[in-house]
Amino acid sequence: MADHTAINEAFQNLEFQFAEQAAEILKTVINMDTTVFYEGQDTADAANLAAMGSEELVRVDAVFNRVLTGRISFLLDKPLVAKIVDFMIMGDGQVEFMPEEHLDGILEGINQVMGAEISRLNAKLGVELRAEVDQTAVVPAAELEGQFAGWHMVRFAVEIEGQGNFRMFKLYEPGLRDSLGRMITGESTARTASAGAGAPAAESQGAAPAAAPKEVRPASFGEFPPPTRHGGMSMAGILPEGLERVMDIHLPVVIELGRTRMLIKEIIDLAPGAIIELDKLTGEPVELYVNGKKFALGEVVVVDENFGVRITELVKIEERLASLPAEL
Repeated sequence: MADHTAINEAFQNLEFQFAEQAAEILKTVINMDTTVFYEGQDTADAANLAAMGSEELVRVDAVFNRVLTGRISFLLDKPLVAKIVDFMIMGDGQVEFMPEEHLDGILEGINQVMGAEISRLNAKLGVELRAEVDQTAVVPAAELEGQFAGWHMVRFAVEIEGQGNFRMFKLYEPGLRDSLGRMITGESTARTASAGAGAPAAESQGAAPAAAPKEVRPASFGEFPPPTRHGGMSMAGILPEGLERVMDIHLPVVIELGRTRMLIKEIIDLAPGAIIELDKLTGEPVELYVNGKKFALGEVVVVDENFGVRITELVKIEERLASLPAEL
């Protein structure tokens, strides 16, 4: 059974990915540049629920009904709900929250966010999870403790271009978070064990040595195995017709170590020697973007005297091709 620390780490990574994916879904749904920032997670109690303030929040529930059982509840600022729904119907976002007009609309918005999340989890875990977004309500601040004390709470900030910053909370019913965490860490452990078991067989196959190979090692300067082809597969036979004609075109490749948010005051106060803490834990994979789109995950290595990245996981080939310029 996965330990508590492993589940915490797995869940942090899960919620980072959720934030990124939710931003893309919302951007598509409302046709506005949207960013979702992961801000932390903990167990909901009287103190942190009270810290949400005195304003009412909009609750949207999603119920798992296959493989896992339990409920996820989203709590959103009312102005955020009003803007999302108004943008969905081609408005300008300058509206006041009205339950009779906005509750049904946000149900559809969260349904799309959860649909993408379930699809991602199913692909990652090889299971058939199902969750239905089934109801919405306006929750007074005074009722939050009675409804959510003991739940696992994840905090996000949602920024819509030109509209401001808003709050979104994602709360897991007791038990659901640990059940999902065990599935994620179990899948991860099984994958690691499988890779380890296959290593001797891979080493037994002869390979022609490369001329004057560069020394490649992790950033911790330990020993590092040579790279292997992802899944034993290449992109041959899958590339679009004519793509070979543009193989010599350069595309920008960016490695993202992490992100954070800072107050303007904090930015102004920056000086040589200041340390900025990012939202990624030590040991978590870094993200590789090609042409501005996510292409792979990897780990930082040292190649001779330069930093590099060893690819550990690629997105699907179809998604990789989508990172190429549209005009190609």
